[in-house]
Amino acid sequence: MYEFRAAQRRRAEGQGARRLRCNMQNNTMYSRPSATGSADPVLYELKLGRAEDCCRACIAEPACRSWSMLVALRFCQLRRDEGQAGEPTLMAVSGQLVPA
Repeated sequence: MYEFRAAQRRRAEGQGARRLRCNMQNNTMYSRPSATGSADPVLYELKLGRAEDCCRACIAEPACRSWSMLVALRFCQLRRDEGQAGEPTLMAVSGQLVPA
């Protein structure tokens, strides 16, 4: 947790700040690639309280491009790709990073 807060502080002070926001899509969970041999797009899986927290974690991670969260399970995935919507999933929220 300390490393995450330290990274946030450095970004807030202008050292490598990413001016981004999340474009959220309700009832959407981004899917994993179906082709065999494709790289797994998931960077990290985290336990977070809200979709907004998952978005903030993605903004703080330089390699993150999109994220998905199963809200009821507090399950957040940070992804290295732009994300592709799979089947509609109730209680899921996904988003892509876009310029602020």
